[in-house]
Amino acid sequence: MPFPIQPFLSLTLQLKRWKMAPSPTYKQATGRQQSHPKLTVTLKDVPSWHCDNVYILTGYRRPQDWRGCVHSIYAYVHNETGNIHTHLWPGVLSLYFMVTVNPSQLTSGRTTWVDSAVFSIFFASATFCLLSSAAWHTATAHKSPEVCSRCNALDYVGIIVLTVGSFCPLLYYGFFCEPETLSLYSSIVLSLNAAAAFVIIDPEYAKPTHIALRTTIFIGLGAFSVIPVLHWLVVHGPATTLTAMGVRWFILSGSTYIGGALLYANRIPECFHPGTYDYLLNSHQILHVCVVMAVYFHYKFMSVALDYSHTQSRCA
Repeated sequence: MPFPIQPFLSLTLQLKRWKMAPSPTYKQATGRQQSHPKLTVTLKDVPSWHCDNVYILTGYRRPQDWRGCVHSIYAYVHNETGNIHTHLWPGVLSLYFMVTVNPSQLTSGRTTWVDSAVFSIFFASATFCLLSSAAWHTATAHKSPEVCSRCNALDYVGIIVLTVGSFCPLLYYGFFCEPETLSLYSSIVLSLNAAAAFVIIDPEYAKPTHIALRTTIFIGLGAFSVIPVLHWLVVHGPATTLTAMGVRWFILSGSTYIGGALLYANRIPECFHPGTYDYLLNSHQILHVCVVMAVYFHYKFMSVALDYSHTQSRCA
């Protein structure tokens, strides 16, 4: 019986066609068909609203829709891959902590629902900030400048939310026995952050030319925390404030935030070797790691301050 050659030839032809077909990911990203897809391009090939750092020269995704942006999270490596994942997975972890952390297990004192609320607010704010950041870095390749602008504003709002959420345990445990003082500081913090949000979400201030102003505003919001800390030093003394109340962890957290922000504002290290840090260890990724570390240090501060407030403060 002769070998049935026709089905074999048809299958071979189909395989050749499949092999020569362009990547589905590429078609989603560009809307064009090529035999040799190139998913990333250089700085000179992308629209101005896709460029936030002139020292990052390669690895830019082509302008695409939401489907292509989301697909790029895991489908291929580009210059936003590190920025996305350094906040995406810590954001998921923060959400887990928000659900599972129980303040009553962190102290021998008697906690209340307010303690649970304070911890939940902090972890919720951290989750929102980290996931907003991951969403923004995912959307930086979107073909619509309006979408990019809105996601950028969401990222800045996330920073404001984390700032407010971090002040919540700072003020509550710092003025645990002084409700009037707590109310005063809380009002000031909310007013300052509301004013900062009003400025930050203006599209004009999202431009790379205003990076110094944005950094100054964010550092200024965090620097206000020095005032209540000085208040504690006067009332409780250095030993109690730094050790028993856990403020040394808070100082470490703030220093980490500021250090990362200064590196980012000055584009260090990529400004010294443009193109070298396009994919790894650039200032934005370092900032992201610093933010995650600072969130952890702030949690350590909260744990110590919680225990002090419920076991050693004068109204414990």
